[in-house]
Amino acid sequence: MALPIVHLFFWLTSLGALGVLILMTATSVAVLSYFTRIAHHDGMWRMTVAPLLSALALGAILVVTVEQFDALLGVEPTSPLRWMLPASYAVAAATGLAWALALRAARPDVYQTIGLGADSATAPLRTPDPVRQPA
Repeated sequence: MALPIVHLFFWLTSLGALGVLILMTATSVAVLSYFTRIAHHDGMWRMTVAPLLSALALGAILVVTVEQFDALLGVEPTSPLRWMLPASYAVAAATGLAWALALRAARPDVYQTIGLGADSATAPLRTPDPVRQPA
């Protein structure tokens, strides 16, 4: 019989791989969303077709991965770990969304600087620029 630490290492590695897959899928959807909102002249393939194909392919892979997560973990299909581990990402996403909504309501000035990185320190000094594109 294998040591519990071996199972734990394998389960957490599988959970981490699932997290990377979730992030890749979300990034593909975000790229598609960005190009539908912001006008660019990069051609239909770069702006629509490639992001859409990647979002659909990664979404399908994500669905199959979650459905077969018991096989990845090496546990029985009836094991609660099959759904508990992937559900931890949904809990983290819901917690982050709740925090963002609370921050937007309580401190809109701080909420507006999310995503600005190093520019967040000077954000109150600038006028809002809805489209920041490289020259």
